[in-house]
Amino acid sequence: MYRYIAILLCVFFFGTSCKEQPSKKTTPSEATKKTVVVDSFPTLEALARHANEGTLETLLKTTEVQQQSRWVAEGTLKVQTKTLFPDSDREIQIDFLPKDSTRVWRVTATGNDGRCRSATGVYLGMPVKELNRRNGVPVNFMGWGWDYGGAVQFNNGSLANKHLFLFLSSTTAPPESFQGDTPYASTDPRAKALELYVSKIVYEAAKPTTL
Repeated sequence: MYRYIAILLCVFFFGTSCKEQPSKKTTPSEATKKTVVVDSFPTLEALARHANEGTLETLLKTTEVQQQSRWVAEGTLKVQTKTLFPDSDREIQIDFLPKDSTRVWRVTATGNDGRCRSATGVYLGMPVKELNRRNGVPVNFMGWGWDYGGAVQFNNGSLANKHLFLFLSSTTAPPESFQGDTPYASTDPRAKALELYVSKIVYEAAKPTTL
């Protein structure tokens, strides 16, 4: 069954390879202790909408936008990508559909800047305890040591079916007992010492029609 879950995750992310995981380093301890700054920075859902409308740069009033083509799905598909605030703790990547570069496929925020958030209220750096309250049901997370380490399962909570995919990170090196493509309960007493927090948010604005 766990292998089946892993396969579903791979399908959700359209075969995203290891190279698509964030390469920049963050300081987890700072993320969990960081005071969340509430400002007018748009949600990931709003960014997707403005990118579809062609008003993204006007909305952000910034030139910190890089545009490039890149290969995904293990090098089988080419997509257009816009990266906002590259190499910062609020880096956001917008991928467009493989066959329609005018429509957003997904928006991915990585790092620990709490201003990067979803309309659901989930933000980068959110402690897992707060995430569980927001979801209404304790989440599970996949073990580390593979492509989708830290991926969240909402267990039919209120955040399920919101087109969101989340990843958790730990403030300490995960022990061997939390390795591999196996789901673990976030309420596991052993997990509390990890001080888990949301380190990656993916909002899927549309689903590709070709796998």
